[in-house]
Amino acid sequence: MAKRGQYFRRLAQRLSLTPAELDTHLVTHGISNEEHLALLLHEGPQLDLFAEAA
Repeated sequence: MAKRGQYFRRLAQRLSLTPAELDTHLVTHGISNEEHLALLLHEGPQLDLFAEAA
């Protein structure tokens, strides 16, 4: 959880946004689960790195 907090704090600093503005930014620039699944299907299968290493 600490890493996630650091990421969002740095993102807000980089974009010069308040926490409320960052929330709005994330909501407006986010994609839906359906859009995410469509992107994954469009890109093709992803490699399983753990299977490759074994």
